[in-house]
Amino acid sequence: MMDFVIGVLTACAGALGFAFLFRVDLKYIPWATIGGGVSWAVYLLVFEFLPNVFVSALACAAAATVYSEILAYICRTPATVFLMPSLIPMVPGGSLYYTMSNLIMKDYSAAAVKGVETAEVMLGASGGVVAASLVIYAIRHIGKKSIR
Repeated sequence: MMDFVIGVLTACAGALGFAFLFRVDLKYIPWATIGGGVSWAVYLLVFEFLPNVFVSALACAAAATVYSEILAYICRTPATVFLMPSLIPMVPGGSLYYTMSNLIMKDYSAAAVKGVETAEVMLGASGGVVAASLVIYAIRHIGKKSIR
């Protein structure tokens, strides 16, 4: 439980740093920071019950996208203001580093394992953003058609 809390808090810290780096408006920084914690909490919870990095990254990115779209609607600002900092905690920097390190040391089997893990996270993240965005777009489109 303590690892979960520490993980979520460090994800918030990472999202906060990148919110400043991306020059997010000061009034939106707390929401962007919370988005990083929420997305990482989803990742950890899904990984706890289904230890698969692809599925966890997919769920994490979908949750971050839904969170960002809801806040974008409420705050009347683009969703990317919240989405980019929310996705930062799941960037596979460590596995990418070990992939490259193992390649340099000519340990190709270890590099392949880490390379596949890196690819799974990135494909899961992009798939989650696309899937959630399509669902949200469809809901909005259907809502506009029913009003007419």
